[in-house]
Amino acid sequence: MTRGRATILFAVLLLGLLLFQFRHLLAPGHSLYLSLVDDPGAWWSWYPWDVFSARSFRAGEFPLWNPLSGTGFPHLANFASNAFSPLKWPFYLFPHYRLLDAMVLARVFFLGLFTFLFLARLGLRHLSAATGALALALSGYVMEYVNIFNLATEMWLPAGLYLLHGQIQDRPTLRRFLLLGLVSALALAGGNPEAAFYYVLFLILYSLFSIRGAADRSAELTAESPSRARATFKMTFLAFSPIVLAGLLIVVQGAPLVEYLGQGWHIHTGRLHALVPFNLRHYWSLLMPWLIGPNHSSEQQLLMLPYLGIVTIGLALIAFAHLRYSPDTQATPGARMTSSARSAQPLLFFLIYPLLFLGLIYNLPVIRWLGEIPPFRESGNFKFAMFGITLCLAAAAAKGLDRVLSGQVERRRLTVGLALTVILAFFGIALAWHDPQLPPVILAGWFSPLILLAALAALVLRLRHRPSPWLGLTALALVLLDLLLLYPGLGAEGAIDPAAVAVSDPAAPAYLEPIQRDPGHYRFTGQGRVVHHSLNILYGVNDLRAFEALYPRDYVKAFARIEGFDMAQAVEQFFRHGWSFEVRPENWNHPLVSLLGVKYFLTSNAAQAPGWQLLSQDSISTYANPHVFPRAFLWPEDSLPELGARLTLGERLTPAAILDYRAQKVVLEAESASPAWLVLTDTYFPGWQAQVNGEEVKIEKAAELVRAVKIPAGRFHLEMIYRPWGFRMGLWGSIISGFLFLGAAIPRARHCNPATSFYLER
Repeated sequence: MTRGRATILFAVLLLGLLLFQFRHLLAPGHSLYLSLVDDPGAWWSWYPWDVFSARSFRAGEFPLWNPLSGTGFPHLANFASNAFSPLKWPFYLFPHYRLLDAMVLARVFFLGLFTFLFLARLGLRHLSAATGALALALSGYVMEYVNIFNLATEMWLPAGLYLLHGQIQDRPTLRRFLLLGLVSALALAGGNPEAAFYYVLFLILYSLFSIRGAADRSAELTAESPSRARATFKMTFLAFSPIVLAGLLIVVQGAPLVEYLGQGWHIHTGRLHALVPFNLRHYWSLLMPWLIGPNHSSEQQLLMLPYLGIVTIGLALIAFAHLRYSPDTQATPGARMTSSARSAQPLLFFLIYPLLFLGLIYNLPVIRWLGEIPPFRESGNFKFAMFGITLCLAAAAAKGLDRVLSGQVERRRLTVGLALTVILAFFGIALAWHDPQLPPVILAGWFSPLILLAALAALVLRLRHRPSPWLGLTALALVLLDLLLLYPGLGAEGAIDPAAVAVSDPAAPAYLEPIQRDPGHYRFTGQGRVVHHSLNILYGVNDLRAFEALYPRDYVKAFARIEGFDMAQAVEQFFRHGWSFEVRPENWNHPLVSLLGVKYFLTSNAAQAPGWQLLSQDSISTYANPHVFPRAFLWPEDSLPELGARLTLGERLTPAAILDYRAQKVVLEAESASPAWLVLTDTYFPGWQAQVNGEEVKIEKAAELVRAVKIPAGRFHLEMIYRPWGFRMGLWGSIISGFLFLGAAIPRARHCNPATSFYLER
């Protein structure tokens, strides 16, 4: 069968399996993208951000600033909004959540397809490549994070490896160079800086591992026979320069992030990782199901790694047991590697990478020192290295099956591979049975995987004596059975109310309607079973709470003052209040709450709020703040308002009229008898510019958080517009890089000399 037909057949098989796997979540009244699998982030944050981006683009502007979260945050700059991800463009044109469901399917589909092509490029049989690709696409990691945005980056890694492997091992071409840069740009645009870090790191390590043999081959093929050092330099340039090209193409998204990081605060620190340590005694979660039955999870869920499958691990260990260079590679020092030695290099990499990063994840001695290196220390979120581990072991499993199908297995090495699998399985069972914290539902799930292990052993021994494509299909079926039927990690809650998630005019909860009708642009905050923070974006109301990837540091400091905690405790406070910062009822009367325009407090709990007015009491009680400041007001003093100032609305404050309040533009109007300060209780942030009566003025920070502008006596007209330098610089950088990319992509083979270019394909 030709590679083209095999690819089409695999694509049809993969699409059918995905539709089968997600059939319940694609049914009417359900959503794959909005389902709760492991992390509720897609429903709590990414969908509201997607809706905000869609509304902004359809209004003819870039989604730079979000005024509905907290006290107003940068939107594009938080990076996790990944507003420029091409897979979201159909949703922006025709905003409906089903297009986001299709995006999730496309992520997994292309991940599997690229993996198949990469494994085929390594020289594996089509059946073996299909087995490895399905083992990755349907793995526990992918199913656990199927609707999470890190997969938007990780889906491109096999495509990057396909192009990188060809660029290093074959004759390098300009076309492949440009495609690798484009693929890497799409990966970096995925929205998760940590996943992007591991994407780049994987490509760098793989290229470094492969360059030596490629440099030798380049020296053989080039007419002038350059030295090994020169050939190595050339291959290193060809491997790493596409990453630079990718950074230039996506600088429109990267530059705003860099600007934001200087003013921002985030939770993904080494401190966060210290709160959730992985323990080596839970390694069994890689081999066997760690969730048994839909929605039955362990309390130690965050301490376990996602499922790879006993069949995948067994086939990978068979491949590793046969790992060795051919004898002629051990000749004289400096001798060039043979083709068989070069073919062993990827498999050796697929062994070293999992050992290294599993040691980092499990905090093993010596290897854990790697976590003190700044890139790892600053992230601390080592779980994203698990995708590379899964890819390596899936590829090794494909290599193991390929070796068995070819009949090139040795009895002793085959025995070693199977014995290691059995030892790992039973030792993991023993550890789990002696772990008192594991619920019985976990412990009941061992029998079926062990049956699969026995079936794998019988199948491999049969294949050793009589290689057969039909028995190879049986091995593929075992992998699918292990992943699709025995791994129940996709016990997802996907039920939705379509009217509540509509992009235009969604059905808001009844208790939000008074806030929607209030013309004063006031904020609310909540506690208990009220609308989740970030979902308020759907309904066009401003919640003081927010679930964000990055927060303005001054916003977090404001909550520290209100709640009385130290900034060193901010991460713990964030998780304690349900992945956000909240104001407890005993702090409702803090002057900063009134200053920030918080007029409504919603709660499902019993609360005592002296001085607050109870508007309605039902399953959700609504309180009103009688001392709330206007969202924009005049401060008739020479100095800016301080946090300690205690004012009453009737004594000192004159409201300013808000004529236009949009995401990136605010227009106000008022009249003052003398020069004064106009205070807008939105976040002070670099990039905001102001004009009073057409003349540019400086925006100052008041009360350590909000914006203030000095205005003259008389009637005035004030405009504030958000124009961050990071976006402007990044936009021009991406436009220029895009034009250069398109210019280089125009075929010019007949004007090119292969000896002086990138060896353009003829």
